[in-house]
Order: sequence, then structure tokens, then C-alpha cells
Amino acid sequence: MSIKPFGNDETFTREELLQARDADAKRIRLTHPKGQKEAVTVRCMHCKNIRGPVVVDQTAWRAYLRDALLVQEVFPDLSPDEREVLRGARTKGIYLCPQCSMDPDEEE
Repeated sequence: MSIKPFGNDETFTREELLQARDADAKRIRLTHPKGQKEAVTVRCMHCKNIRGPVVVDQTAWRAYLRDALLVQEVFPDLSPDEREVLRGARTKGIYLCPQCSMDPDEEE
């Protein structure tokens, strides 16, 4: 099974995605050595593609998970697609990517 990352038309294998995730995590640690950022990903329920990572402030992410706040209140600077990724991660994977949400019955 191949995985299509968010905002990119290339298709990656699982191993390539894990390597990219590890590289992103390393880059985030180097940029923010105190671990102040969180990389959030989510899998589409329909096409099974992984979307993200959306990098957000760790304190804001934890507040969003803990409190009954709207995603646009906590992360007003993110795009609607990025906020949908965060919503999907908060709801434990109840997420449809932009392509599937337009026509979830369409087969590729």
C-alpha cells in the first residue's frame, strides 16, 4: 500500500513516509530543542492516505485536546485543510481528506 502525503502528488511507500516523519521530527527538535512543537498527522477514513504533518505549538495542541475549544480559536493562522487535519486527529481519526470529502463514493 502506498501513502500520499498532504499537499503533494507524489506517492510514497510506508518506509519512505516513516523516514520523512523521522527527518521532520529531527528538524523540529533541532529548531525547537525544548520540544515546544508537535507534528500532527491523520489518516483519511476513505482513501487511507496520511495527511500532515501539521506542526503546531505543543502547549496550544494540548489545550485544544483538553479543553472544549474550537480549532479556529486555537489555531487561527492555519489553513482550513490544516485545521481539518487537527480536527481529525482530535476525534481519533474521524477525517476525510479534501478529495474524498468532495465525493466520498468516487472510486479511484
